[in-house]
Amino acid sequence: MTTLSSQRPIRAKESNSIHDIFYSTLESPLTGKKEIILTRTYSRRERYNSYASSSYDYWDAKLIGMYFQQSPYESKLWIGNKFLFMPYYEAINTINEVLGSARNQYLMSTRFNNPSTLRLYNHGFAYNDAVLLARFWNNGRRVTPYQIMQSKYRIDQTLARGYQEYINRSLERAKRLYSY
Repeated sequence: MTTLSSQRPIRAKESNSIHDIFYSTLESPLTGKKEIILTRTYSRRERYNSYASSSYDYWDAKLIGMYFQQSPYESKLWIGNKFLFMPYYEAINTINEVLGSARNQYLMSTRFNNPSTLRLYNHGFAYNDAVLLARFWNNGRRVTPYQIMQSKYRIDQTLARGYQEYINRSLERAKRLYSY
């Protein structure tokens, strides 16, 4: 005899991963083909751990947060949720699509001559970092205020494009070369 509990559902299809709702179809000789709703709620810790084991970093979460008008922490949970509820490559494609839109929106909102629009630079770097990098990128020569502003803009734009490691390595080298 076949019972409903012994039936394995056909692969669940995502309806809306924000609400953790999935539809699945069960087939049973007793009841026929029935569509059921499956729900699963992961804890914040599980979603955060899923984000932490991904290749996305704080700056990606920050950009997605600005795009969705939510905190970077909520964006980290959103990223983790995608990995928990979607096949790996679908999750990557979904996140990268949103991240691309977030980057485009951010890059269009920044202005070279308006430092307050450089939100990524302003959030994670100090004036001295911009001075050191300006000097590093100008081969150790003395830098002007204009070159320091260029450095701030370059830091911000590089972070927005996802190249945090480049900024970090450049800053480390600049500190070794020019800090006293």
